Amino acid sequence: MVLISNRVIYVFLLLLRLVCTLLPGYIHPDEFFQGGQELFFGCSGCSGETARSGSSSNCPPQKLLLQEQQHDGDGDNNDGAYVSIQGKFYNLTTTWEFEPNNAIRSIMPPTLMTLIPLRVYSWVKTIVVSTAYYYVTINDGHQRADSTSTSTGAWNDRLNGLEILVIPRLFLFLLSIVTIDISIWYIAYISHRSKSSKKISFIDAVWYLPVPDESIVFASSWPALVFLVRPFSNTLETICVSLILLVSAYQTQTQSQPSKIKDNENAAEQTSIGMLLLAGLLCSIGIFTRFTFGIFAFPAVLAIIHRAGCDALTTRQKTRIPDDDSVLAPSYRTIANAPCYLTSVLRTTIWIGIAFVFGVLALVRVDSHFYHSQGGGGESSDDRMPYVLSPWNALVYNSRVGNLSEHGLHPRITHCLVNMPMLYGPLAIFFYGSTVRDVWDKLVTHTTAAWKRDTTVMPPFEPTSQVVTTPTLYPTCRGIVWMGLGVLSCAPHQEARFLLPLVVPLSLLHGRAILRARRRRTMIIFWMLFNLVLMIFFGVLHQGSVAPSLLALPEYHAIPSTTTMRSNSTLKAIISYHTYMPPTFLLREGSGASFGVKGTLSNNEELNTCLSDVGSCKALKTSSELEQAERQSNMHNVVPIIDLKGSSLPSLMNELDVILMCSPQTSEGSHVESTYVYLISPPRALNIKSCNEDFTEDFLCPFSEKYLCEEVWYSTQISTEDMPQWCGNLKHFLSSMKLSTFKVRCS
Repeated sequence: MVLISNRVIYVFLLLLRLVCTLLPGYIHPDEFFQGGQELFFGCSGCSGETARSGSSSNCPPQKLLLQEQQHDGDGDNNDGAYVSIQGKFYNLTTTWEFEPNNAIRSIMPPTLMTLIPLRVYSWVKTIVVSTAYYYVTINDGHQRADSTSTSTGAWNDRLNGLEILVIPRLFLFLLSIVTIDISIWYIAYISHRSKSSKKISFIDAVWYLPVPDESIVFASSWPALVFLVRPFSNTLETICVSLILLVSAYQTQTQSQPSKIKDNENAAEQTSIGMLLLAGLLCSIGIFTRFTFGIFAFPAVLAIIHRAGCDALTTRQKTRIPDDDSVLAPSYRTIANAPCYLTSVLRTTIWIGIAFVFGVLALVRVDSHFYHSQGGGGESSDDRMPYVLSPWNALVYNSRVGNLSEHGLHPRITHCLVNMPMLYGPLAIFFYGSTVRDVWDKLVTHTTAAWKRDTTVMPPFEPTSQVVTTPTLYPTCRGIVWMGLGVLSCAPHQEARFLLPLVVPLSLLHGRAILRARRRRTMIIFWMLFNLVLMIFFGVLHQGSVAPSLLALPEYHAIPSTTTMRSNSTLKAIISYHTYMPPTFLLREGSGASFGVKGTLSNNEELNTCLSDVGSCKALKTSSELEQAERQSNMHNVVPIIDLKGSSLPSLMNELDVILMCSPQTSEGSHVESTYVYLISPPRALNIKSCNEDFTEDFLCPFSEKYLCEEVWYSTQISTEDMPQWCGNLKHFLSSMKLSTFKVRCS
């Protein structure tokens, strides 16, 4: 009954994790801007083939100019934008981490988490749609005119914003099950198995063995439900940590099993070498994912190496019971055994190092090709560095307090007192409590032994023997937690997601204690409420309307406006105000899209002015590059997306003045009056304070009488920076927690 119950609970939790891939919560901009969705599919990207043909209007001038300078003379026929699997890199919506002058991020994580799943999905989608269309046309008995519509255009142009948002999450959902869940399941079995248990494979452990408590606790934790299904670099780092722990567990089980014949010994040695090579490869991938992976992986790698050395010292009793897993090991005091230990340690280190070096060389080659294709390292190829080592660049950048101050500085105790309890709640409490208890027990034991110590001293080099039991992985897991928590606490910039890899060792250490506490019912209820509240907060409510506002924009843009707005007006810009960075790829509509929001505002003042005012582009036509850009990109359909972040209201009004050019002399029906912008902002940030004000009936903007504002869309969210005003009414307070899209024009 327990077996069935645990499996039912675990399957339910997996289904809940699948549902969480559709949640709208916006945890941190790095999900989109480091995960690859904005990098590869942001609206400032442009298909090279469609741009040259002039058949698409989704090519902003600033990005197109970069492409023409780099590729016009190559003679290459680009078959798609962003990144080609064959190795062509160009035309990216480059965030600052991926700019060639910075190069602090490897292109491998976003390629693995985002680009490859979307490319495979696009390929499968094309085959399915083409096959279905073929059978439809066969049944109809005639060929339709749009028979090639599903196969024309670059593969990335056939994806819409919702697909780009969800497909990487679904991929990470599957990847987290295959890597993290199975690792925890298998490691929990290794840790709790009896000495008479024999070796078991991964598949048998998952299929036949009961679901361990550690797996239930992990699957029900809100970091697993919310964080690990999103393309954060921390997600891939957590996957690598779980796999390196799995290698350590597999090595422990393989080397602790009795080898009865020579063939088994050879097979075990070959398996051991293969796992060591896998460990080295995982280390290279983890380091290039985040350089902090080395901090988390160090105790696990050290355990693998030390275990190999101890196994070399171990000799099994020939007369013992075959199933007995006790180990007879010579004392470490024996000098004669030191070379044997050191030789095994050196051999293990070499095997891990070989795989690590080959992995690093391959990733350095990929990163160097990526950044050189983006024009990094200088104007000419002679000025470029021969290689790009992104983990080293990231380490150098993060070692300077001046750089970290731009992202926010925190007290050194933030990780221990804030981030650990917020992420793991009861698991963090159990970990701190067990640490204090272990330290106290050792102090008491040491003090008691000091009073009762025998004065007889053992000869230092006397060859003795002692029984050594197979070590568990608990010391390794505890070392990972303390190593990661201690080293990362030394940095002045501390975000909660930096501790995400600790979910694996913490679940293994105290997952059983959560479900088998003395007050079991109370602890389970507390665990469930803790994770449910944080899952809803971060997965649904926190900045949860930013993504839906962009996904819904093309829909309500096509709806006729009210009588106060002119029906023939022109959209000039989309402004995001007091929100997280808007992921522009959500505005993509796939093939055949008619909505013209395809650009981002550049840092070039002339191009900014050109995008804001089409008429001012005429003064720039002396530039042949701009003429080429205007010819290949329909400037009237390119709408800039302006992120004002948390700037003040005067900054917002200045931006509106530049775009809308409102003046008291504006005549009815003029071009200026027929223009408008979409303003995405929390109402509280726009100076809407009155508890009795019904903004939906008053189109005069509260921050300036120069503009009319119509609320065309809204959705519930929590913005901790712009909480609504308390008016003594809980219902009014909760209904004011929202993000709105306003249609703003001159009054």
